[in-house]
Amino acid sequence: MEDWEYRREELENERAMLKIRFRGREPSDDDVKWSILNKDIVRCIASRWWVRYRSVLFEMAEISRRRSKLGAAFDLYLDVSYLDWNGVRSTGITDPKEWKKYPILSGPFNPIKQSFGPYISNIKSTCLTLGITIDELEALFIQRAGQVQGICEAPVSPSECWVELKKAIAHVDELDQRKAECPSCHQALKKIPGSKTKCPHCGEYMYVRTRPQDRTRVIVNKAGADKLAVEWAAYFEERENKEIVAIQEEMAKIAHDGLKTWKEMGVKAFKCYAAPVGDVCAECRKRDGMVVDVNDVEIGKNLPPFSTCLNTNKKQCGRIGCRCYWEVVYERQPLV
Repeated sequence: MEDWEYRREELENERAMLKIRFRGREPSDDDVKWSILNKDIVRCIASRWWVRYRSVLFEMAEISRRRSKLGAAFDLYLDVSYLDWNGVRSTGITDPKEWKKYPILSGPFNPIKQSFGPYISNIKSTCLTLGITIDELEALFIQRAGQVQGICEAPVSPSECWVELKKAIAHVDELDQRKAECPSCHQALKKIPGSKTKCPHCGEYMYVRTRPQDRTRVIVNKAGADKLAVEWAAYFEERENKEIVAIQEEMAKIAHDGLKTWKEMGVKAFKCYAAPVGDVCAECRKRDGMVVDVNDVEIGKNLPPFSTCLNTNKKQCGRIGCRCYWEVVYERQPLV
């Protein structure tokens, strides 16, 4: 959500301008915010700041929902869902010609971290309120997502994203499996707890948690909460590992793409170094200090990241994957 406290002066200036446009009528807070957000949209597109673009769209959707403008909120939530499933994020590189070469390392989108937000329930409820069928929703989403993709060149196609959005919407009715029952003594409760609550029958605490595998909200006891904490840790570790592998693949691609340039710059060889901190596997340690001729380079075999690296345990050194690196060895110039 937008932090308007830090934009207080901007709000007051915009309010004064709108009052003139409204011929003396005092604009509402939402009128002022909406006007500022419209300007933000233009700035975001001009600067290709897509993670901010997503935040602005979501803020506008929330304003529309509060003002009961369901159609406008619905369209904006669809735009946000498309950006979220593309894993929109902050990045320093904005030119598509640059980041598309190595999207995981430098791009504004990281599909490995794709997800939808709680607004999915708003999309579902709006469909029911406005009588939008699933086929009509598909057509609307493909149209909206196509427009957004045309603006920001997101990598995941609208049709691919729709497949996942359809599953998420169908799953909304199943997301809340909280029952008015204590998970410890199984006695009936007067109401479904919404947070950490002590059972009036057995005195044990009840916790509201979300399962990582299906995002289902459940009521659990202390043991169940601890178990879900472990499952969430495993979930995030697996996702992190996937990202690390993708990053290593792109690093290898960068090294491979740069070989021709290295040769033109007078590079004769590469010197390998094992990771300077943490435990290093035996395969990587024996390559520490190894010098490889530029004409003999094989990324993954004799130049990091090594495919034979045995570091598959995050606890071993902080993360999985080969952490070795290399430096270039230039041709020695004769003394003059």
